[in-house]
Amino acid sequence: TFKRLAKLLKELDRTSEAIQTLEEALLRVSALAEDLPQVAELDLNPIRVHPKGGTIVDARVRVSPFEPPPMLGRDG
Repeated sequence: TFKRLAKLLKELDRTSEAIQTLEEALLRVSALAEDLPQVAELDLNPIRVHPKGGTIVDARVRVSPFEPPPMLGRDG
């Protein structure tokens, strides 16, 4: 959740590399959610940030069937 993320950011070492690594991870997760709407939950815990980037130590994914919303249009 947003509150948990905000708390983690406060505790994070404020080096620019760490922030950039976390930002990149969040952007990739966002793209994953957009590209694969059947991903219902994604738990990445912990994400370790180091000078060469980041490492996701453990991941859990829950998928569920996805049906796109019906097309909206005019009848006739």
